[in-house]
Amino acid sequence: MIELRAIILDHQPWYWQNVLAFLKRPERRFANRAEADVWLKAAEEAERSQHLPALRDAVIKVWEMQPPDQVELSKQQAAQSGLRPV
Repeated sequence: MIELRAIILDHQPWYWQNVLAFLKRPERRFANRAEADVWLKAAEEAERSQHLPALRDAVIKVWEMQPPDQVELSKQQAAQSGLRPV
């Protein structure tokens, strides 16, 4: 059932927009803030142009740039919000 949910969510723009909003919160930390900002801008541009594959790829890149302790915290917070970790 989880795999079906993941497959469905993977193709929903609103899901990736929610993850992007989550990652843009001021309390989010990244191993390389400058690089994360580049990918956040790429995600925002993809969102504006409604290009789902580019949005998904950029959001995943930003997610992976979180420090290990932040990733675990993000997974917990995402679970509470109804998001699944990327």
